[in-house]
Amino acid sequence: MTKNSLRDIEERLRSTAGDPFRFDELVDTWNLLFEQHGAATEASSVQVERIVDATFASLGGAGDDQRRSQLQRVINGLPHAALMVRGDGIVTGLNEAALERLSLDPGDPVSRIGYALERDEPLVDVIKTAVSRRNGAGDVVLRRAMHVDSDRAATLAIVPSPGAEAELDMALVFVIDPVWRAEVEALMSRAYDLTSAEAQVLMGFLDGHSLQDLAEMRDRSYTTVRTQFQSVMSKTGARSQAELMRNTLAVSQFFSDVKKVADVAGHPYRKRIDLFRPGGRSVDVTLAGDFSGKLVIYIPDTTQCTFQPEVEAAFRAVGLCVASLCRPGFGRTDPPPKGQDYEECLAEDIAAFQDQYGAQKTPIMAHNTSSCFGYRMGGIIPERITRLIVVSSLVPRSFMKASAIGSPWVAALMRTAKISPKMHRTIVGAAIRSWKAFGSRRMFSMQFASYPPDIELAVRPDSITEHDHAVTAALAQSLDYAVIAFEHAMRDWTDYIQDCTVPIDLIQGRHDSVAGAAGVEAMAAAYPDKMTLHMIEDGGYMLYLSHTRDIVRILLAATQA
Repeated sequence: MTKNSLRDIEERLRSTAGDPFRFDELVDTWNLLFEQHGAATEASSVQVERIVDATFASLGGAGDDQRRSQLQRVINGLPHAALMVRGDGIVTGLNEAALERLSLDPGDPVSRIGYALERDEPLVDVIKTAVSRRNGAGDVVLRRAMHVDSDRAATLAIVPSPGAEAELDMALVFVIDPVWRAEVEALMSRAYDLTSAEAQVLMGFLDGHSLQDLAEMRDRSYTTVRTQFQSVMSKTGARSQAELMRNTLAVSQFFSDVKKVADVAGHPYRKRIDLFRPGGRSVDVTLAGDFSGKLVIYIPDTTQCTFQPEVEAAFRAVGLCVASLCRPGFGRTDPPPKGQDYEECLAEDIAAFQDQYGAQKTPIMAHNTSSCFGYRMGGIIPERITRLIVVSSLVPRSFMKASAIGSPWVAALMRTAKISPKMHRTIVGAAIRSWKAFGSRRMFSMQFASYPPDIELAVRPDSITEHDHAVTAALAQSLDYAVIAFEHAMRDWTDYIQDCTVPIDLIQGRHDSVAGAAGVEAMAAAYPDKMTLHMIEDGGYMLYLSHTRDIVRILLAATQA
């Protein structure tokens, strides 16, 4: 590897490492390094580690992530479409209304919002001005806009991010479209106990009109309208126009409560419980399907922790109770006690839940990054397992080939795991940070590009909800536990397979972009006495949705073994 080529790689890494919305470029650069230099990379790993240490030092601390999360929670229940936008015009977050009504994803330029400002004023320039506080006292900036398809008039309200978030170089952009006016006016009147006149003045303000304009439009004196506006300010607790905008558009409690009710209604066959073990240890378990049915224990992974409603309904239809039991440090499950082996702790948690349920032996199901933990359970507690079912399995590193993997991220993980644990942890950390920033929809679109049918299933709203839940569970206590999962998944864990003494069913899609069918076939061929491979020729990674019946059939057979 020449000095010039290393310098080029360093420059590329530096330009992408600090921006979570450029994670795809970061992974592409990393993979390019290996594709161009091959085995020479291993010999130069010390040099590459130096580059990684330097470039990833710019990733920033957890404080920024926490403040962004707080801001996201504020806007998430708003009736208006609301976006968080950086000073450079990149969208970093959208609430549910925006995701439903706008064709935008985190990481997209705000110019794709679908509304054009009057006089073709660039929206990004208005946002830059708002963020820089050059707009006087930092008050709300209102701009009239037209919907690009229907020519419908709307108002865009740009507010510099409030309070502690100001240092994030962000603005909130609210899309105030007249088609949503009635529901917003009714909500504001109830929330702040406004009179009819006060509600109309508030809505006029939100529509971008001045008090003088409102006085003329309502055939009232300016003094009357000003008094009504001051009453609105008082009732909403606002001290400035910008604060009024934030306060009135951030009435989220009602919508948050509705979402919780909707979640429960959407999952009639789901129940969450906490298993309490001796010594105060708590284990996070979610039951799905028939709560009194035949038990299957599922070890969640970073992409699938719980299941979509139609999958849960399929479990119930055949009398299966699938218990998603979070690993130590995931969700609300406590980390392992000090000094205890991670996998031994997981095995004890599983056995304790089986005892509580009254089941001596059950099937164990694993998925993707939890595959290796499933095999390990077959070596630690084989007496408690009837069969091991692994869906979309990863394979030990000795069976993996980067050229056969369709996911750029997984290829990068495999390569880093091979030459340097330090770099592996770095890539995992960057990926999780980016995943949190731009969301599951973009993450899965990137990783499943080689098999579009998987993208179609992965970006369904119910799938996004489950993927986001899985990431949240993986990061609930510390990034370290998510890193443990990836470190185990990418190492050469053939010893886990050799120690496993229970029969194994592998359910694999021929077009799986993450693991690659060739590696799974090679693993199954190496252990014919242990493994039965169910290769689904028209399947990819999203087998839970695309081939639910096949999975349920194999699970049901495993409970009868």
